[in-house]
Amino acid sequence: MVLGQGLVTLVVAALVGAIWGRQAAMSSAWGGGIGTLAAAFMALAMFRYRDGAGAGRLVWGFFLGQILKTALSIGLLLVAFQSQGVVPVALLGGYAASFAGYWAAARWPWGRRRQAG
Repeated sequence: MVLGQGLVTLVVAALVGAIWGRQAAMSSAWGGGIGTLAAAFMALAMFRYRDGAGAGRLVWGFFLGQILKTALSIGLLLVAFQSQGVVPVALLGGYAASFAGYWAAARWPWGRRRQAG
């Protein structure tokens, strides 16, 4: 799913660049990168336990992953908004688009788990 986010980020940044120019494209890519990086951290926190881990550990992994994702997103967005030349609408648009990629990746054939049988 993180790969899907990265692909959507690149496509959206290219489209934004074609329409509004390089500065907006860079801002969009930065926003999408923040969303993608935050999702990767969440995935690492969630799936760090081996098969057979107890339910409590899995819930803790999800909880920790969500906290890390939120904190990382807020921190990086604050840094990005304070940067010179950032286009705020493009930054937030890229960030939002990366999560659209996350949601869409679950529907793509390679985003689904194969079921036995």
